[in-house]
Amino acid sequence: MKRLPHILLVIFIIFGSFIFSIEGVSAGLRVSPIGDASPGADRMNQNIQSSETRFYLPLIRKGFYPRLYEDSIFGVENSTVQPDNWINEMIIAGSKWVRINGLIWSEAEPVEGQIDWQSDTIKKMEKELLEANKLGVELIYIVRGTPEWARKYPASECGPIKEEKLAAFGDFMGQMVAHFSASPYDLIYWEMGNEPDVAVIDGEWVYGCWGEMGDEYYGGGYYGEMLKQAYPKMKTENQDIEVLVGGLLLDCDPVNPPESPPGSGEFKDCTSSKFLQGILENGGGPYFDGVSFHSYGYYQGGLGKYSNNNWHSSWDTTGPVVNAKTSYLKDVLENYEQSDKYLISTEISLVCDTGCTDDFEATKANYLAQAYADSSFLGLRAAIWYDIRGNWRNNGLIQDNEFMPAYEAYRISHQEIEPAQQVIDISDGWLRGYEFQFSGHRVWVIWSGDGLGHNYSLPGTPFNVKDVFGNVLTHSQTIYVDYDVLYIEWLP
Repeated sequence: MKRLPHILLVIFIIFGSFIFSIEGVSAGLRVSPIGDASPGADRMNQNIQSSETRFYLPLIRKGFYPRLYEDSIFGVENSTVQPDNWINEMIIAGSKWVRINGLIWSEAEPVEGQIDWQSDTIKKMEKELLEANKLGVELIYIVRGTPEWARKYPASECGPIKEEKLAAFGDFMGQMVAHFSASPYDLIYWEMGNEPDVAVIDGEWVYGCWGEMGDEYYGGGYYGEMLKQAYPKMKTENQDIEVLVGGLLLDCDPVNPPESPPGSGEFKDCTSSKFLQGILENGGGPYFDGVSFHSYGYYQGGLGKYSNNNWHSSWDTTGPVVNAKTSYLKDVLENYEQSDKYLISTEISLVCDTGCTDDFEATKANYLAQAYADSSFLGLRAAIWYDIRGNWRNNGLIQDNEFMPAYEAYRISHQEIEPAQQVIDISDGWLRGYEFQFSGHRVWVIWSGDGLGHNYSLPGTPFNVKDVFGNVLTHSQTIYVDYDVLYIEWLP
């Protein structure tokens, strides 16, 4: 396709998202500030008929794109923001955030007290930040990898730092912030490890593995000691940076552990999910700004079906697991009087190992739209889709140079729900959904929360009804709602 001038791209995005509204919905609804029916043709033979079929292809492969929405929650993880790595396509689709893993301490300071400023990990970070600033995206940069001289467990690079070297890590982080938070790099978001609530294992891994089996809080208290050393030295260099607790895996619900295996009467040990509680028990609350966590759903082999049994979440109960995990984390923070801390889901997606047919791709697209609507209502600062290219368990938005349906669902979700000033929960019985309120217009995002299809009477005739891919559907005041996300746009 032809490459449009940049100003046309901006006009395309802004006017593509312009919609209308009706007067408000009934009082008494919950408000959040911004912080199996027959599929396919059977469904379309109900009350909605497709009047338009289209699939989006990127307009531009390279170039500069201005940051349109400062409060966007939309992000992706990728190994780089350099050209020809699909970042431009994600910016067109609405991404503000990019998460990169990461700055490797063991490579940057292989000898204690001697930072190698020419190391690959530091030079790459410099390059990524310069490019990110050109593109107008916000990077979240993970810091991980313990050098041999600082390891609590000599064989574990991903494991914790020995106690007598925590101060040295703090010094290292102070120097990193002094260098990378200043112009021209301007890095704000620093994520202290990735999945530190994984048990200690030998070797080099992309996660943190600070978890101590047998400890009441799985090593969270000791991780808090690291924060106490690093955070003050980082903030001394730049008060404006944001320090995140490394993306918590949160393996299972410690309040209501799942049966393992189901029906056995035996319950899974969920101690690892008490990692954050351990940080707070040890007085770590003042030493981080936000909590990063991961939210994975698992495809269950049928159209619209997914679950995360470890958190009692599924398509016909709580919806995407981001809801259950956010509720748990907010409760923990509130119990320790740390409710001012924000949350970021730094890995969110639907995954599939085998049998990943077109039904999975359709389910992934709808899961994405549901999860971003939920994340917006929950007040998350960002929700990072993992990842762009599907390098793990078929979760990508772009795979084998092919744009997956979830890519279009991502673009349409961003177009329809941002930048809302307020989000109202309009869920009622089987209906799940939200009203997104803008300056002068409103949009409903709705779907069936019980896994079945229903006829639903709207409070009036909408201006537009669109499916998860943005196709405009013929409609009346009564519409058919199933697992497919619908966007309802209203006239004044």
